[in-house]
Amino acid sequence: MLKFMKKILILILLLLVQKTYSQNVFNAQKNVYLAEYFHKTNDDKKALEYYLKAIKMSPNSVSSYDYLNAASVAFKLKKNKKAKEILIK
Repeated sequence: MLKFMKKILILILLLLVQKTYSQNVFNAQKNVYLAEYFHKTNDDKKALEYYLKAIKMSPNSVSSYDYLNAASVAFKLKKNKKAKEILIK
């Protein structure tokens, strides 16, 4: 009985970890879409804010294209140090 309970507990933990990861990926992608919207509407300050949120939330799910967009927005805002940090990631 104890072995069965351990297996169930492990299964529950794995499901929770997967759900959390999926939520982070979804929220990161949502932030990328918001960043693209603000970039298209020339609100570069907000665009950079949302790109950085997405990168912080789930760095592996953000595409290299989005990293380049974030860096270009940072350069446009004269935040060269931040742009360099983004490109190095």
